[in-house]
Amino acid sequence: MAGRPAIHKTPEAKLQAAREKRKRYYHSTTLSDCLELVKDAKDELVGLSVLSGPYVFVEQILGKYVTTVPRETFDIESVESVRGKDMGDTSIIKDAIGTVRSIHGKAYRGQDTIFDMCGVCDEWRAADEVCRATRRVIAYLEDVLWHVEQGTSTLAIAHVHHTLKYQQDRLLAL
Repeated sequence: MAGRPAIHKTPEAKLQAAREKRKRYYHSTTLSDCLELVKDAKDELVGLSVLSGPYVFVEQILGKYVTTVPRETFDIESVESVRGKDMGDTSIIKDAIGTVRSIHGKAYRGQDTIFDMCGVCDEWRAADEVCRATRRVIAYLEDVLWHVEQGTSTLAIAHVHHTLKYQQDRLLAL
C-alpha cells in the first residue's frame, strides 16, 4: 500500500505551504494587529524610560528601594544584628519586574504571531528588539533583587564595586 503522493517537491515549496496554512489559521489576527501589540509594548517601555535608558530605569528602581531601607541598617555596628532580614521594601523591585514581564509578554505574543504569519522578516526583527530589551531589563532587576536578598551589605558592596549586571553592561557599552 503506497502513501499519499508528495504534494510539495522542494523544501521551499513545503515552507511556503506551511506559511499559507498558518496564514489561514490566523485569519482573524492580522499583521497590523500584531504590530499594534508590539508598538503598545514599546510605548509602555518608552513611558517607563526603559528603552531610552535601561540603566537609568534600574537605578531609579534601586534608588526607590534604598529609600525604604532603615537608616540603622547603614550603621556598621548594627548590621550584624539585623543581617538576613528583609531590610527594605522588596516589592518595589518585584513590582518593577512584574511590570516589565507583562510588557514582555505582550511584545512576545506579537512577535510569535508575526513569526507564525510571516517567518523572520523586518517586522519580526523589530519585535525581537523590543523583546530583547525587556529581557535585558528583567535580568538587571532580578540581579538587583538577588543581591538585595543576600543582604544590604552585599548589595552595597556590589554597587560600589560595579559588579551588578546593569553596571557591567553599562561599562561595556561605553
